[in-house]
Amino acid sequence: LNNPEEDTWYKIGVHYWGEKGFGPSHATVRIWIQGALMLETEPVMMKSMERWSVGRVCPACEGDKLELFKNPDGTPVVETFEHPMFMN
Repeated sequence: LNNPEEDTWYKIGVHYWGEKGFGPSHATVRIWIQGALMLETEPVMMKSMERWSVGRVCPACEGDKLELFKNPDGTPVVETFEHPMFMN
């Protein structure tokens, strides 16, 4: 974001639409704030029609600018997600 809004949190997520015959994929997220790398995740395995809710970021906030979402056991939040606009 070139001009993030002040005190505004932006959600970060990855959606794996389709395998196209290649099978599961591994997603990595990198977040830079003002030119500095703030986060680089470990790869997360995803299958077709899954969504990874990574977290949220507030680039123009003071203090903590990043919050990661995790399941109670500490694993990434990956769920089946079938958007009704893109289903057959």
